[in-house]
Amino acid sequence: MACSLAPVSPRAQHEHHGGHGAGILTLSGPSSSDWRLESVGAMLHAAWGANARDVYVVGDNGTLLRYDGRAWRGVRSGVRSDLIGVWGLSAKDIFLVGSDGTILRGHGEKWTPTPSPTKEWLVDVRGFSERDVFACGAGGTMLHFDGKTWSAMASGTQSLLFTLWGSAPDDVFAVGSDGVIVHFDGKSWTSMTTGTTEWIRGVWGFSKSDVFAVGDHGTILHFDGKSWSSMPGGASRLLMSVWGSSRDNMWAVGGGGMALRFDGSTWKDMGQIAVMPDDGHAGLWCVWGEGAEHAFAVGHMGAVARYDGGTWHNDLSGAHARLTDGWSNLGNTSLVAGWVGTVLEQGHHGWNMMSTDVTKVLDAISLRAPGDGLAVGQQGTILRLGANGWSPMSSGITANLRDVCMASDGTALAVGDGGAMLFFSGHTWRAHASGVITDLNAVTMTSLADAVVVGDGGVILRRDGASWRREDAGTVDWNGLWRAQSGEWFACGESGTAVVYQKNKWSAQKTGTTMTLRDVWGFDAKNIYAVGDAGSVLRYDGKSWRTMTSDTMVDLYGVFAVSEREIIAVGDQGVILRHAPR
Repeated sequence: MACSLAPVSPRAQHEHHGGHGAGILTLSGPSSSDWRLESVGAMLHAAWGANARDVYVVGDNGTLLRYDGRAWRGVRSGVRSDLIGVWGLSAKDIFLVGSDGTILRGHGEKWTPTPSPTKEWLVDVRGFSERDVFACGAGGTMLHFDGKTWSAMASGTQSLLFTLWGSAPDDVFAVGSDGVIVHFDGKSWTSMTTGTTEWIRGVWGFSKSDVFAVGDHGTILHFDGKSWSSMPGGASRLLMSVWGSSRDNMWAVGGGGMALRFDGSTWKDMGQIAVMPDDGHAGLWCVWGEGAEHAFAVGHMGAVARYDGGTWHNDLSGAHARLTDGWSNLGNTSLVAGWVGTVLEQGHHGWNMMSTDVTKVLDAISLRAPGDGLAVGQQGTILRLGANGWSPMSSGITANLRDVCMASDGTALAVGDGGAMLFFSGHTWRAHASGVITDLNAVTMTSLADAVVVGDGGVILRRDGASWRREDAGTVDWNGLWRAQSGEWFACGESGTAVVYQKNKWSAQKTGTTMTLRDVWGFDAKNIYAVGDAGSVLRYDGKSWRTMTSDTMVDLYGVFAVSEREIIAVGDQGVILRHAPR
């Protein structure tokens, strides 16, 4: 089954790039850029499964996820198109549809592009046999597959068609914009009177005379075999999708991650079932399930909610829109931190969500060894990674912490807003006087006696044995800091500024960009990377900086090496970029 496209037109959607652990990884197709995009927060549009232990979810930029009853993992779709609809005849015969008329057929790791008679966006796909499959989309597009080829059908409308449902090949409904519902009787499509001009986005039914449709402003319609009539739903917000295992077990989902449930007589507001911003843009775009005890809802920025018959669980959260930092032990453990307590760990099949039990923004993460790390963030949040996972630690402050660095002896420094600085002895945290009141954004240390901190207003602090010494460079805000083993320090900041410390002084470097740079990391002093706003990625070869093509326009906040040959950048919309230097 496929559900509804996010609540914008297909072309606007194409342009808008704006403790149970689960994993997610999206592998895109070939790219001409220097970096490979692994999107962890792609918009998810639809879900369908052969059963509750074999579920597929599709989304933007070729996103294809699969659930095996225990965890989510990424599957390579082989395309860069936005995938918007999914439905299968069986576990081994599944159709995917999407932007620019994309049609794929396959299962598991094997997907084959199918010739399509249209370049319009396809939003949903549904069928009844190998010789009777329908797909609908933009501009009233309707396609039919006869087992050999796809051909265009006259739908009788130019409206955007969001979703399909039918009880049989000669009883198919398609719903769309401006209150449009069209019906296929086995011979032709005809328009139906709906009594509304609200956009209708989801449709589901149980027989020719028992069909439900949902849409904008809480619209709920019911068809009794003769006419459509309005139903009271108790909600005024956007409804995107409807599904049910029976007439007394139905779910409708929509804006803000909310859900309604129908018990056969009335619709009940179940509140928010998925963590995401309630800002008028975020929402759940599809719900699908099996029986009364299994349901899945997917949507905004990679949100996946799973129902177990009693409770909705947020397997993946749509609030995890920004990844802020990462750290690796070069081949052993690689972690990424982000908004709403997000910590991702790189596994054999992708990035796995780790349980942190916090909802605060995590701005930085640092590892000393596998299973031994720290994460810091909003309002003095500090987490410690140990044998039993992540646990909170007391910082004693409420200032936002921007960065943390662990030394090999287990000590650490954390810095943040208003000159906040904390020292970790290996057991407890204590306040450490920085001598400044400006925001501190980055820290690097080998020990408390050998550390450098950078911050706003050009502030650079160097630890000189037992005290801090000011070595300010300019007046710009410094955001990123990295030290080479050969002793050089590199810092980057706003308006594309960069400096290097060598021969006992800080010297300005020309980067060739005016974009704000957020982080810097290197393999050595002749192989360094900096990332920043609007997908900016720069590389330094020991002589000069040059711009690289990143294949994204989102702001990038962190960069770090994951092996002796690979480097990763992370940023907004859950983007993870991977680069293997030649």
